[in-house]
Parts: sequence; C-alpha cells; structure tokens
Amino acid sequence: MTRVWAGLAACAMWFWAAMPAAAQLAYEDLTEEQMTELYCVADYLDLTADPAALTDAYISGDEDSAAYKEAIGIVAEAGEICDEDYGWSDNDAGLLTLTGLYTVLGDHLEVRLITAGLDQEDLDAIYGAADVLPAADVNLFVDGVWVDDAGLRQRMTAALAKKGIGGEPVITDAMHLIEAYIISSVTVEELLAGLKKS
Repeated sequence: MTRVWAGLAACAMWFWAAMPAAAQLAYEDLTEEQMTELYCVADYLDLTADPAALTDAYISGDEDSAAYKEAIGIVAEAGEICDEDYGWSDNDAGLLTLTGLYTVLGDHLEVRLITAGLDQEDLDAIYGAADVLPAADVNLFVDGVWVDDAGLRQRMTAALAKKGIGGEPVITDAMHLIEAYIISSVTVEELLAGLKKS
C-alpha cells in the first residue's frame, strides 16, 4: 500500500487503518516533528534498503546467511543514524527501530499479497483475523515463536479460509503481515504511553 500521510511525515497507512481505536487519538495528536521521529527508521530504510530483499531475508529466518546479515545490518544502521539525530534512550531506540522495520515489512507484504491476487477487502480480513486473536496467540507473535506453532498456523489458515484466503505462499505472507501489525501496534502503543508520561 502506498505510504502517504496528508501534511505530515510519511508513514504506513496500513498501520493507521488497522491500529486499535483506543490508540488512534493519541497517534492522531502527534506533531509533525513527532511523526518524523516515529518513522525515522522506516523512512531511512525506504531510501536505503530493497524492501523485497529485506522481507525475503527476514522471512527466511536464516541468521547465518549473508542476505540476512546484510538486512539486519541495514536496519541496525538506520537505527543508529536516527538515534544520532534524536538521542534516544536504549529502550526507545529498540522500540523505534522495531517500528521502522515492521512498518517496511508490512508495507511490502501488502504489496506481495496484492500481487498474489488479494484485494483491500482481503487485507481487511487479515487484519480482522488479527484483531480477534486471543491473548495467548498474540503473545506467540510478540515473542517470535509463532513460526514453530503448528496449532496457530492451522487456526489462522482455517480462519482465513472462511474469508476466501488460501494457498501456502499467501498464508505465509498473511501471517508475517499479522506479525508486523501486532509488533508495530505494541511498539507504537508503548512509545505513545511514554509520551503521555513525559
């Protein structure tokens, strides 16, 4: 999906559209400068990284491969450069780097799914399936162990099949999109909570 934000810094509209309503008001209240900071890593990756290569390397999970190491290196560099500009705490640097990474991954996964034949209604169905996940399943995504959970994959495959979404490559990308959505939601909500306290 094209990443556009009217009058503000560029950001992922897929994230805004899917973001829980409870967080939208605080998100909407961010200043232009705060939006630029929030998506600094994503914007840097847009300029320097190949989103297809980054997504393929991430999904492969092959930490020993040259492609994976290169991708992680680019993400780390983006985080470091933005940190130099804004002077983040270690915790915020981690959250903002994750936000940037999963924003770019989410954008590209949407493109892949559209290319595979899905439409916006299908993407909405994927986000809808994520929104009704029980807490235990959400934690599997947050903890990064969902890939090895056959039961979760079966449940998600069945849920998406009811919406007319299927096929091994599509389900794999849909589940990675759900991961990107969930982790981005968690990181941004934690960052917004920090802003409220400051």
